Amino acid sequence: MLPKEDLLRFVVGPDDTLFADVDGTLPGRGIWVRLEKEAVEQAIKKHLFDKHAKKKLKVPATLPEDILRQLHKKALGYLSLCRKAGHAVSGVDKVRERMTEGKVSALLLASDSTFEGRDDIRKHAKNVEMVTQFTASELQSALSSDKAVHALLEGKELAVACLVTIHRIERFNGNK
Repeated sequence: MLPKEDLLRFVVGPDDTLFADVDGTLPGRGIWVRLEKEAVEQAIKKHLFDKHAKKKLKVPATLPEDILRQLHKKALGYLSLCRKAGHAVSGVDKVRERMTEGKVSALLLASDSTFEGRDDIRKHAKNVEMVTQFTASELQSALSSDKAVHALLEGKELAVACLVTIHRIERFNGNK
C-alpha cells in the first residue's frame, strides 16, 4: 500500500457526483487513487470509481483539470499565508539578501519570467530547491506585489506545507 501523501482521495456526493478531496477532509467514505493524472484518467476510463462505489457515478469530464486547479489554489493559498507570516519575500533585492543569510527553503521563479532573470537569480542559489510552478501574475497575487517574478520561502511550517502541496502538483503531473 502506498503512503497517504502518494494518494488522492475522492468522495461521492449526495447526487452521486464524484468529487476530488485534495485536503482529505470531506465527509464520506473515500476512494483512493495514486496521485498521478494518468492513474485518475485510467480510473475514469475503466469505470473503477463506479466499481468501487458499486453504482454509476457522475464523473466530471474535467476531473483531472479540477484536481490540478484545486492543488494549485491550495499551494498559492499557502504562499499567501507564508508572505503574511513573514516566511516568504519577493523582489530581487530582498531575495538576494535572504539567500546570503542562508535561510532559504525554496526559490520560486515565475514560469513566464525571462531566462536572463532566472539565470541571474539562480547564480546566487546554491543547493536551493527551484520551483517554476506559478506564473508571474499568480506570484504577484499571492504575494500582494505588483512586480513579483522571484520569491523565496523560508523553512517554517507554512513554507513546508506550501512545498508539500507543490510537490503533490509535480507528482500529479508526472514530474517527480
